[in-house]
Amino acid sequence: MTADGRPAEAKPYTLNLVSRYPENRVFLWQLVDVYLALKDYPGAIQASRTLFDNVSKNQPNCCTNLVQAKLKMAQAYFGAGDYQTTAQLCQEILQVPECRDQSIGFSEAIADAKKLLKKAEAKL
Repeated sequence: MTADGRPAEAKPYTLNLVSRYPENRVFLWQLVDVYLALKDYPGAIQASRTLFDNVSKNQPNCCTNLVQAKLKMAQAYFGAGDYQTTAQLCQEILQVPECRDQSIGFSEAIADAKKLLKKAEAKL
């Protein structure tokens, strides 16, 4: 529903799924996307932290998911107007060394982090 431009409709379903399956990364990703689409940045920050912690714990060697989760967090902080934290998170993303699981998603996240860092620095 979020992809269809209906994040308000998706929110209760997604919250229900996350409450029932709190370790499910698919539902956590969706929750972050719902909050971002609704411009609920405090919710997006909390959900993205939970997502990043989950990925760090359960997929510590998956650079792509780690970078993408941290990028979601940076986007949430940017939306909240915390440009310093946004810049810090983007710099951390850009310092991640290339790894063997590198995929198109990794490259895209790096490119998006560079763009977001530039926007955040312009606001500082």
